[in-house]
Amino acid sequence: MTTTDTPQLPEFCHALKGGGDEPASRRQRIAELQRQRRKRFKRVDFYADPETIAIIEALRTPRVDGAASAIVNKIVREWAAASGNFGRSARAGARGD
Repeated sequence: MTTTDTPQLPEFCHALKGGGDEPASRRQRIAELQRQRRKRFKRVDFYADPETIAIIEALRTPRVDGAASAIVNKIVREWAAASGNFGRSARAGARGD
């Protein structure tokens, strides 16, 4: 997993602590970080079936890369690599070409 695949947690955690900021400005900073994050990362919501949930839960760890989104990213990448279903046209579509 590359650094572009995961949120910048240290900056976000620092904003939560505040670093001496007033509570209102801390909330504004957190809100700004969330807006920036939403611009960088596309959100995909779906309803997983019980078997899929069991797989994700079995792979979950207390580390950042053990979050559900990181697990789904890894599963999709491994599937695409193994199946060969992520060819040139799919990459172009992913970039918006």
